[in-house]
Amino acid sequence: MENLNKNSCVFLFIVIMSWLFMFLDSYALSGEPIGYAGLEWGSGIESAKDMVFKQQDPDNPDIFIYANSQETFLWHGIFLDRIDYVFNKGKFCSVLLFAKGPEKANTLKSKLYELYGNAWAMSGVATLAEWRGDKTDIRFTYATDKEETIVQFLSKEYGQSGDMSRGDRQHQ
Repeated sequence: MENLNKNSCVFLFIVIMSWLFMFLDSYALSGEPIGYAGLEWGSGIESAKDMVFKQQDPDNPDIFIYANSQETFLWHGIFLDRIDYVFNKGKFCSVLLFAKGPEKANTLKSKLYELYGNAWAMSGVATLAEWRGDKTDIRFTYATDKEETIVQFLSKEYGQSGDMSRGDRQHQ
């Protein structure tokens, strides 16, 4: 009887751990990007062609926002309103994709799920979805009051949480 209880506990432990790993893995980022538009995370501003300075983070002098003067504003066939490239200490660390309207929000969110699989998600005043990879995190945010979508691709190595690259600040 004691062996049966011990074996049952071991079996139950294995089943629970398997479910836990399946759950955690279901939110892992599949096919994660390592940059954006041919610019890899950690690239210096000097290697980024056609970048035009936009602004510096007033709270963090290491963070600079740029725009690409040759930008097509197209991501996987979806037209965007704006794209910001973020550099932290001179290294490319994040890109922010901006779009207006609920239709574009739904299209962008669907494309992200198609490309990167399941995500952690939450709805309310804002709809959030996040994908976490080994090198890149992706955050989808749709603010229903402003009807504005921000999709952020953030390098884990070069990005810094809480800075402008996280999309926490209202854009200018």
